Amino acid sequence: MAKETLLTQNQEIQVPSILRDKGGRIRWSLPGNSEEENLMLGIKNIRAIFLERYPEFNELFPKGEDEKIIEDKRGQAEEFILDRIGKRQEFVALTGESPFSKNTVPYFQGSYHFVLEKSFNPWGLDLSLPKVDKETRWTDANGNNWASSYFFRKNFKINGPTLSKRLIGVPSRAGVGLKGHEIRLYNEAEVSRRINEFFALPQVDSSIGQYQNEDGECWAPANYFKVNHGLSAEKLSKFMQGVRSIAGRDGVGHETILYNVPEVTSQINNFLLLPRVNNETGSYTENSTSSWVSRRVLRSRFQVSGTSLSSLLVDVPQIQGRSRVGAEVVLFDESKASEKISEFLNLPRVDKVTGLYTDENNQTWVPQFYFRKSFGLQTATMRRHLRGRNINVITGRDISGKVVELYNQEDIMDALKGGNYSPKEKIEKDSISPDEANEQLRRFLEE
Repeated sequence: MAKETLLTQNQEIQVPSILRDKGGRIRWSLPGNSEEENLMLGIKNIRAIFLERYPEFNELFPKGEDEKIIEDKRGQAEEFILDRIGKRQEFVALTGESPFSKNTVPYFQGSYHFVLEKSFNPWGLDLSLPKVDKETRWTDANGNNWASSYFFRKNFKINGPTLSKRLIGVPSRAGVGLKGHEIRLYNEAEVSRRINEFFALPQVDSSIGQYQNEDGECWAPANYFKVNHGLSAEKLSKFMQGVRSIAGRDGVGHETILYNVPEVTSQINNFLLLPRVNNETGSYTENSTSSWVSRRVLRSRFQVSGTSLSSLLVDVPQIQGRSRVGAEVVLFDESKASEKISEFLNLPRVDKVTGLYTDENNQTWVPQFYFRKSFGLQTATMRRHLRGRNINVITGRDISGKVVELYNQEDIMDALKGGNYSPKEKIEKDSISPDEANEQLRRFLEE
């Protein structure tokens, strides 16, 4: 019975379908199969997975009666396969890691290239790895040379990191190295072109740290300015913005960006000439007359929120300067800033518990918002009853400290009496006294 199942499965090997179990997982072996029979099953699965992903392959590369791709199309078919799954990570993306598990699929020997070569060989394709010569090069049938990274490092005397950048995006394929290990071969002509372009880049003179072009312009890497001006990388990056730059090589030949020396130096000098605050006082005094301070100093001194401070400083004169630690900051006229902030802090502020402000004459003042909310009145209703009324208003601060208009509570109550209210509104005609309004407002604020 087991042998019949085996024969049935072997017949299906010729059909481009993937053998799966009831859970949808790919079956890489069958009970009773020999290793050779399981190998054929695995090959069938690999080809079926490939055709499922690239169904156009059968149309582009037809097969003869022997199930091999017609001879004059085999070279193109090999390139088609290698372009799409010619790297291990590409192959894994297509099939998953299962074919490379020596425990579950031992017949593939855990070798990506063994899988690749064996799976497509029945179609008459030779995807075996090319073996390099003693120079670690290999020449394909079209006369194109391919070489290992070792070949380029040795012949061009180029360091690994720099070479790695040159190899990005270069056509490559797998090969077998001198010791029999798998290596990556790169198109020699393209890599050589890129390396020659690299060596053609302008290089700074290590004795002065600069490169001078034929027009006499001087260029230098970022490290030159860091060393000569004692600036951190973070500060220096600001001075590089908008400055002309070119690709080049530093004093030891590493690839870097070279910046126009006069332009960067000018920006740095402009920064260093900015007025700097006194480390002890936190302020900068100009000609013994005007004093300038940063936003941080004002916040610390007056304990004002950042939002309130921003609105207060809008019209205050300001200059660019440097803080205690040397960072570029905005400095504000200390006298005028302090005056505006003091005026703000001296504004009458409502009680944080009751939401009311009571002045020295025992007059009660309240923001319109809280008064409106306490009685459930709409904004339009409030405005209608306050329009044309003689209501005293002062500028003050609400519970959060925001600048608002404070209305005389007694004046508002007089305006509300006798108003026309809909049934949904909470105030009834002539039913509210100032004391009752006060009580309702207190209850509202406590809720």
